[in-house]
Amino acid sequence: MGLFKKTNRVRGTAQVVGWSSYSGEGTWQNCRMSLVVQAEGVPPTAVELHSLVRSKKWPYPGQALPVDIDPCRLGCTIGPGANR
Repeated sequence: MGLFKKTNRVRGTAQVVGWSSYSGEGTWQNCRMSLVVQAEGVPPTAVELHSLVRSKKWPYPGQALPVDIDPCRLGCTIGPGANR
């Protein structure tokens, strides 16, 4: 049994709409991304993410990234009358 349950998560995508530039130094760098996350039952929601990113995986505009979304953290519900 794990400490963190992922029962409320839904599979979705995060579209990259903004990001910090890569300076060309180092294998990993901090990246600030503006994303629009969406999934079935979750309306498109703008979020900001700050993360370490490998230079070979640096985001580009319009890129769709796979994500697991917790609708409760976005203030959403899934389906009519969902109580999560």
